[in-house]
Amino acid sequence: MTRALLALALFLLAACAQAGPQPIDYGRENCEYCRMLIDDRRFAAEIVTTTGKARKFDSIECMASYYRQESAAGKIREAWVSDFRRPGTLIPADSAIYGRGAGVSSPMGMGLAATTGEDPASAARALGATTPLRWADVLALVANESPAHAHDSAGAGH
Repeated sequence: MTRALLALALFLLAACAQAGPQPIDYGRENCEYCRMLIDDRRFAAEIVTTTGKARKFDSIECMASYYRQESAAGKIREAWVSDFRRPGTLIPADSAIYGRGAGVSSPMGMGLAATTGEDPASAARALGATTPLRWADVLALVANESPAHAHDSAGAGH
């Protein structure tokens, strides 16, 4: 009986965990996926697991790779990305507008950046891109092109 009550209490505690991203300690925390230092506020990202644990990333590409691995198991509660136009401000990944700008040099080299906006085309142009992308587009793009896949086979960071 005591074990059942303890398990229920832990479940309720996890369910009541604070929603939203946790602060990223820039310049001190490493990317969960590639182990690089998270130091560029324009590209950082974060996943909150179903248990309330924050997983932090140096780039959208790394977070998308991790997301693809863990979402099938139902382990992800929320995903957040930095707003490129407001560095350090995290916005929901599923409502962000993404762009791949020629002049954008993201930590993993894919040039992915995110922002918000009423008009997706205008938001994408603000990122130096011609075509706006949504979260599903980013996941597909990363699955096909990500240089982070070197981690999958090599098992090491940069």
